[in-house]
Amino acid sequence: MVGRYGGEEFLIVLPNCGSNAVRLCAERILGSMVDKPVIFDGASMTVTVSLGTTVVDPVLRAEKDAFAAANSALYFAKRTGRNRVSFKDLRSA
Repeated sequence: MVGRYGGEEFLIVLPNCGSNAVRLCAERILGSMVDKPVIFDGASMTVTVSLGTTVVDPVLRAEKDAFAAANSALYFAKRTGRNRVSFKDLRSA
């Protein structure tokens, strides 16, 4: 499931995916954004993307915990250079 979450923020929910699948998906999204410049008013612009990802155990964690972890990971990616993926695993934390 994909949806707009905020101004520039989008939320992707991948049910029943482990950390490797989530990381792979995020890296593919990042790569596809960087590899395809946007043409605007005749000029080519490179798009960057910062991704915050998390994996949670739905039995142990509430949705708000998942959102908070993903948001924390997102802002970590932005603080540490942007155009990257940051991951926070809440399955056993």
